[in-house]
Amino acid sequence: MIETQIVSKKIQYLRRQKGWNQGFLAEKLKLSVPAISKIETGMTDINITRLIQISEIFGVSLVELLSPDEKYMPSAAYQEAGAIRAKLMLREDEINQLQKKIIDLYEICKGY
Repeated sequence: MIETQIVSKKIQYLRRQKGWNQGFLAEKLKLSVPAISKIETGMTDINITRLIQISEIFGVSLVELLSPDEKYMPSAAYQEAGAIRAKLMLREDEINQLQKKIIDLYEICKGY
């Protein structure tokens, strides 16, 4: 599931960056201003069709719109994401080492 808060903050950031108000964005998306407000506050889920439409309107890729990025995330959340990434990298190293051991053991057993 897509992290609604990240996407919501990005949409709000991109709208403000372009100097658009919610009414202008609502017009472009053929939505009401309250619907835009709910999207930007994370009160409503956004389907993939709408996400594609939003990414096209802002001229960003869908991946860019959905990816966590420091300038859209509160610093605490970004730091937490970094810590999780570091833990995942350690686990990946452990997995690679275990795979190497399995291959080595297989080679030893194959000789018998």
